Amino acid sequence: MVREGGRLIPGGKTARLFWVGRWGARECGKRFRRRLWVGTRDARVADSASSFLGLPPHLWQALGLTLRLAAITTLLLGLIGLPLAHWLNTTRARVAPALETLVALPLVLPPTVLGFYFLVAFSPQHPPGSWWLAVAGESLAFSFPGLVLASVVYSLPFAVQPFQAALRAVPRELLDAGTALGTRPWRVFLRLHVPLARRGIAGGLTLGFAHTLGEFGGVLMIGGDRKSTRLNSSHG
Repeated sequence: MVREGGRLIPGGKTARLFWVGRWGARECGKRFRRRLWVGTRDARVADSASSFLGLPPHLWQALGLTLRLAAITTLLLGLIGLPLAHWLNTTRARVAPALETLVALPLVLPPTVLGFYFLVAFSPQHPPGSWWLAVAGESLAFSFPGLVLASVVYSLPFAVQPFQAALRAVPRELLDAGTALGTRPWRVFLRLHVPLARRGIAGGLTLGFAHTLGEFGGVLMIGGDRKSTRLNSSHG
């Protein structure tokens, strides 16, 4: 035994084992404290990220899904609504008033009623749900494609009617001048008619985007799970 600093320390081979054990204990303590600090830091980062703006992670996921749905719906409203609005403004077909009334139905029907109709139509027992099941191999109800299709129909009048008003506001003389110069009708529509009506078209797209964000009843019917949808339909 060797005395050092008032303490008795083993000597010889025992001393080497003593110092090795002491060094190992110190290293284990350092690694434990380092891992504890890293774990605490990661937990703080995770907590700060999850509580960003006071919203938990599942609400951020719902917000991202809502924005994705609204963006895709707005894009489809532009691709479908603009040609439809132009056709309704220019056609003399007898079915035009009936089609215009059909497009405007979401303005007067309750969202839950439309959601129930879509739920029946999207089921595997009825077309187009049966067609989608045969092609994609999955049900159209309770799926994101079904939610997009229903949202397009819900928001269609909120986009088509502003589109019609904006396209009607363009002076007819300008369009006739383009046609008189030998330009094809579709080029007149894309190169002249749409740019001159861009403000009204932007308003229609904004209105469709906002309506998709605020829609709840139909989205709950189509996008909810089967249990919540049955509960909602029974109380609706």
